[in-house]
Amino acid sequence: MTFEEFCKIIRECIANGEIKINAELTELDLAIQYAIGRKMEETRGKLVVSSEEIFDIIGEYCGEDTLKRLFPDED
Repeated sequence: MTFEEFCKIIRECIANGEIKINAELTELDLAIQYAIGRKMEETRGKLVVSSEEIFDIIGEYCGEDTLKRLFPDED
């Protein structure tokens, strides 16, 4: 599943009430969830990362376009 497909599924589930949330999920929230989930699949659920590593993981799994959109001032 791509990041875009993941976002679409989550947004649809929120809209139809399958997922209940207390606050709006941003694209960054979804990118972190998706990227860490994908990385955990590779490490079989064992994962310890820093905030700097999360940035790299988002780029790896969500794509450079998403990373640039979320962090436009970073190089």
